[in-house]
Amino acid sequence: MKESWPKAVEVLAAGGTSTEAAEAAGVGVRTIRRWRNDEPRFADSIDDTRSRMLAEAAGLLASHTTAAARRLGEIIQSEEERHALRAAQIVLDMAARFHIDRAIEDRIVALELAVALRPSWQ
Repeated sequence: MKESWPKAVEVLAAGGTSTEAAEAAGVGVRTIRRWRNDEPRFADSIDDTRSRMLAEAAGLLASHTTAAARRLGEIIQSEEERHALRAAQIVLDMAARFHIDRAIEDRIVALELAVALRPSWQ
């Protein structure tokens, strides 16, 4: 791995441009383009770093989910009618989405099971 790769990888994985990556790594834009096109490990590093970033973000969001739900519950009890109605609307919308997502997930599992149990001669 080239010494300047990590800085360029971080910028590109975060959605930065080749110009921004080149500036961060202290190389030219043509070098970044060459690495992207000619160095499979460079492209793999970008993908791996982006996956790590997304996993960290998902973990952070998940850690705040309970607090957000509690806060919505508190707002629903609010004396301020418009805030209570908006919070109730959000809760109902999320519950409906959750129900739909679960139904789709259940259907996918059932289809996968049916395919797995199907004789290979059919």
